[in-house]
Amino acid sequence: MQGIPASGKSTRARQLAKDGARIVSRDYLRKEMTGSAAPVWGDRALAGSVAVAEEAMVLALLRAGEWVVVDATHTIPSQLKRWNTVAARTGAEFEVITCDVTLEEALKRNKGRAHEVREGVIAKMHANLEKMKAHPPALFDTHLEPYTAPAGAPPVAGGHPAARAPATRCRARRRTPPR
Repeated sequence: MQGIPASGKSTRARQLAKDGARIVSRDYLRKEMTGSAAPVWGDRALAGSVAVAEEAMVLALLRAGEWVVVDATHTIPSQLKRWNTVAARTGAEFEVITCDVTLEEALKRNKGRAHEVREGVIAKMHANLEKMKAHPPALFDTHLEPYTAPAGAPPVAGGHPAARAPATRCRARRRTPPR
């Protein structure tokens, strides 16, 4: 998953889980480690611990043959390159589903969330994502195709009502890892 906070990533991940995906979420890992899903800005030790736990879970699930969805923002290229490398190491297909909303919509959705993200942080992530969309990292094909839910897929239950918007708000970039 890729998108700024409040773009619908977790809601979409839960929808994919209904089809058999296993979700690895940085928010969940932080909550397990600290009691709160909210990021602790500037705590590099915690960020490192979350990253190690996240990668270990993803690797274990991929090696077990599971379909894994990494639920995080991924708004800088190095974050996606990391997962591309992990996928290649395990022989898994690598795909990114980008949940794309305007900055204004994300800020509106952010209000009243269990752990609101600071507006400046969302704005910075939005700017980073816009740069990535304009200049996709070299590991991706530049062709973008609309994402459509499988035929008969149920509507998403729960989450923010705006996150249940038409699936064309998400885009997928596909790449098969090298053999």
